[in-house]
Amino acid sequence: MTIPIEEANALKAQFEELKRKNEELQLKHFEALGEMARKKKDYQEQEELVQGSQKKLKESEEKRMHIGDGLKSAKKNLKAKNKEIERI
Repeated sequence: MTIPIEEANALKAQFEELKRKNEELQLKHFEALGEMARKKKDYQEQEELVQGSQKKLKESEEKRMHIGDGLKSAKKNLKAKNKEIERI
């Protein structure tokens, strides 16, 4: 079976165009994969920062609670000493 030269040339041009489009799409695909990897890395870094901040906040709150308990205890001791002084 033979096909006319014009049809063969048209098919060859169509093949080349599809090949070019395929290469463009592959390039876009790899760029998208790279962007996804960067976004994932950025997200992980942000998540680590958030977790670090939450840990520091929890430690700070625990210290404040401990200090608050110490102040309450000191206040009770001061009241007791004041009462002792009044008795004397």
